[in-house]
Amino acid sequence: MATQIRKFEQDAIVDTIYKKIEDKAKLDMQSQLKSKEFKALTKLVDKRKSLHKEVRKLEREMLSAQNEARDILKGINESLADKSYTISCGYSCNETPSIDFNNSWSLKSEIANKIAISLLPKDAIQNIDAIIENIAKEFE
Repeated sequence: MATQIRKFEQDAIVDTIYKKIEDKAKLDMQSQLKSKEFKALTKLVDKRKSLHKEVRKLEREMLSAQNEARDILKGINESLADKSYTISCGYSCNETPSIDFNNSWSLKSEIANKIAISLLPKDAIQNIDAIIENIAKEFE
């Protein structure tokens, strides 16, 4: 009849077996340390670590440049407060600065209305102010 072992005894056996496996693996690792493949692997890991540091540094520089560009852009756009446009460099300030018309549809509509009024016949232009006033009163 097989006897049962207690959990702590089983754990002790497992730990002993694991320790033997670990010791053997460490010996194998010692022999691998001298191989050219392992040395190449170590060199690549070190290179990757170095590149990662450079990437982190560049990311910090990019963020700093982005924040500085946003501050400059904010100042420029504050000076354009009375204009119908602002300057934009995209969300992350990584695009070439360009003009961004505020409500371009509204500006285009206003321009179209002025053109339409200016192209009216002379007799209509003489009464245009009165016509505009009458129409505006209808919508009050």
